[in-house]
Amino acid sequence: MNRSLSALGLIATVAIVAPAFAAPTNNVRFGNTIVRLESGFLGAISSLGIATSSVTPATVTTDVRGNVLATFPISNGVIDLGTGKAEISHLGGLRFAKGSTVAEITDFRIDSTVAQPVITGLVTVNDSLVGRIPVFRLQGSVNYPLVPQNGFQLTVTGIELSLTSEAASALNSVFGVTDLAAGVPVGVAVTSTLVFE
Repeated sequence: MNRSLSALGLIATVAIVAPAFAAPTNNVRFGNTIVRLESGFLGAISSLGIATSSVTPATVTTDVRGNVLATFPISNGVIDLGTGKAEISHLGGLRFAKGSTVAEITDFRIDSTVAQPVITGLVTVNDSLVGRIPVFRLQGSVNYPLVPQNGFQLTVTGIELSLTSEAASALNSVFGVTDLAAGVPVGVAVTSTLVFE
C-alpha cells in the first residue's frame, strides 16, 4: 500500500493517515540523512550575499556531477515501521553568514508524528540561542510497512524538503532581507539508518 506525505520538510518518512499495519516501534541508531540541495535555493541564498557552510559533524560537499550534498549524522530516534511515525535526531547543521552576522540551524529533528511532517532545528544567531523552530516541510511517497534490509538497514528515499514560513521569516529578519519565502524547494533527502527492537 502506498501513502503520500501531506506536504513538504531534513528527511525521512511519514504518512499522514496511519495504515492498519501493526509493527513494533524500533530504536534508531547511527546512519545519516543526505540532502541534495536545490541549485535554486543555493542561488537565492548566494544572491543575497549569504554564504552557506556546515556545522560539524555535518558536511557540505559537491559530488562529481556538481550536486551539492549536505550530510547530517543520525544520533538517535524511534520509528514505527507500520505507520512511519518517527522522531529522528541529527548532529551538526547548517551555517549562514553575511558580514558579521552568523545564523546556525543545528540538531535537526525529523518529526513525522504530526499531521504535517517537518524537520525542526535549533536556531542560534551570533552565539545567542533563539529556539527550536520548524525549518523544512516534508513531502514524498513511502510504502508501508517499512521493511529494513537484512533485518536492520532502513533507507527512505525521495523525500522533498521545502522552507517553512518560520524559517523564511527568521532568515529574512536576521539578514535584513525580504526575498526568502515559505514553500521554496530546498532539496531532496535520503535517510539511511539502523533500526533495533
